[in-house]
Amino acid sequence: MNKKIILPIAILSLLSLAVFVSANSMVKNSNEVYEAEVYLSEGWNLISGTIPEDGILTDSDIKISDITAMWYYSPLQKKYIRVYPDIDWDAINQDDEDFVLTSAMWIYSKRAGVIKYSTLEDYPSLENRQLYSGWNLVSMTPDMIESSENPDLTFEDIKGNCNVEKAYYFFDGDWMLFDMPEMDSTLLGKGMAIRVSDNCKLGKSDVSVVNPPLLP
Repeated sequence: MNKKIILPIAILSLLSLAVFVSANSMVKNSNEVYEAEVYLSEGWNLISGTIPEDGILTDSDIKISDITAMWYYSPLQKKYIRVYPDIDWDAINQDDEDFVLTSAMWIYSKRAGVIKYSTLEDYPSLENRQLYSGWNLVSMTPDMIESSENPDLTFEDIKGNCNVEKAYYFFDGDWMLFDMPEMDSTLLGKGMAIRVSDNCKLGKSDVSVVNPPLLP
């Protein structure tokens, strides 16, 4: 075989493997709870939240022994609260309990691989996803991501009545300003840091609802 052909084929094979390994998914089970598969890099990652001891599934590549720490950010208390190891229940107030498991969390993995886990709690509809003034760590769920039904879904389409001041995602150990118009499927199961000016709710714009003509 021509050696000039072998090298491009090898590169394409590696790229295909990278796409396969990094593919994320979130599917609801019969209890209306998401079962997620998310690719973790070694080090810190921002993903849809869980409690590792209870949430990580038995067939997960990343095991509980691979996890060093997990933290939740309370947008009400404006501080981090430890989730793993030894979840700090005393620091989670009643308001936090309503959405702690539907927020994105920081997770530190000792190695790269796919983590399979349950989110342990069903999510409210997108229109009922509450954000609070300041920073929020938001889980990227299927209703926020482009699909065959919504191939051109953008960030503008899901921000509801929120006045978003800044939005970032975390990639390869660093913050990246979110400036992609489309809600790409690679974001599924990940988290985004969104800063809003006031309390608000996310939601999709309904282009099918239009006002009738004005009366003469």
